[in-house]
Amino acid sequence: MLADRYVDQTIAVVNEGVGGEWAEQGAGRFPSVLRTVRPDIVILLEGVNDLNFLGRSGQSRTASFVESMAKEVRFFGAKLLVAGYPPEVQGRSSKADAAAFIQEYNARLREMTRGEGGIYVDLFAAFGNDSGLIGPDGLHPTPAGYDRMAQTFFDIIKANFEEARTTAQSTGTETTSHTPDATETSDEAAVASTSPNSSRAPRASRTPSAAVRQ
Repeated sequence: MLADRYVDQTIAVVNEGVGGEWAEQGAGRFPSVLRTVRPDIVILLEGVNDLNFLGRSGQSRTASFVESMAKEVRFFGAKLLVAGYPPEVQGRSSKADAAAFIQEYNARLREMTRGEGGIYVDLFAAFGNDSGLIGPDGLHPTPAGYDRMAQTFFDIIKANFEEARTTAQSTGTETTSHTPDATETSDEAAVASTSPNSSRAPRASRTPSAAVRQ
């Protein structure tokens, strides 16, 4: 999607996600990821393993580590996107134990994101009631679910980070768009690019999952 829209930019997605990682582990390695990738935009999607293991009582602990990562992004000077969790389907397996309080935790993430000056990405709303977007374990998205996530991130990046540029020329006016680079940190990814008569997006990176770099 990004490459098609931002044809004059080279977009690199850096996925720093680690399967099975807990938020504390992600927070511990996050500063070095920022120094290495040096993103303009960071997408955080972290902590679902904590919630499914610790249950409702683990919300404060998990949120504190995600908040520490959000603060690192702010201190670093990058733009911040924090993704809420998609729905889980309880009963399909033992992995989806946080289904009953996902929205309760997402509300915490929304408030934390606002306090850190970031943008909250509501994946729960993006998935809606379509249980077909969640795989047989009740936790991980299906390919269609991951496509929905990608479209949601793309729409957020396009709406918030493209910058229109107008250049007067002897033959008329040329309008282009620019978006800053992005980085995704946590269990997800981010994007960036530029193009005349089109748009420019930022370098993006996601940690622990993925990142995009120009």
